[in-house]
Amino acid sequence: EVGTLGQSFNHMIDRVRDAQKNLEDARKKSDAILLGIGDGVMAIDARGKVILFNKAAEKISRYAASMVIGTPYKKYIQFVKGENNTVEDGFIQQALGGAIAVMPEGVSLVRKDGTLVSVADSSAPIMDAEGKIVGAVVVFRDVTHEREVDRLKSEFVSVASHQLRTPLTAIRWNLEDLQSEEMGALSQE
Repeated sequence: EVGTLGQSFNHMIDRVRDAQKNLEDARKKSDAILLGIGDGVMAIDARGKVILFNKAAEKISRYAASMVIGTPYKKYIQFVKGENNTVEDGFIQQALGGAIAVMPEGVSLVRKDGTLVSVADSSAPIMDAEGKIVGAVVVFRDVTHEREVDRLKSEFVSVASHQLRTPLTAIRWNLEDLQSEEMGALSQE
């Protein structure tokens, strides 16, 4: 009986080890996916401490993950908006409150060197198996190029419409003068 019990115990230990290995492999795969995403990903716990900061987030913010992880996100990561660079983290607070939120238009991230980089994207709550909010994930990407293209496009449309409007206005006035026959009657030719 002791021998059978010992075999059963050894078999059970082997199954637990296999389950732990499979769980560790799944965790490593998930971590590799999160860390390899092209957009910046920052995960925070319910108290606002950073628990994940991927390579893209490091590249955009210029902060090392080792510096940011374990600290309150507000210590290093600041999203600002407007002329006065007012802190804009309402979308993070909404995620901690249970809602998926999109960053407002015109948000910038303050980099480690104090420069601003235009960013956009969203935040979402992280929930445990019981549906309790245990944190939030913030996804952001550098949209400097897209905003510059939009600005250039707007400038081009403004200049082009002005440049077209001026000669068209002169042509319209000349046609009105001809139609009014103030300069004399028009012949069929």
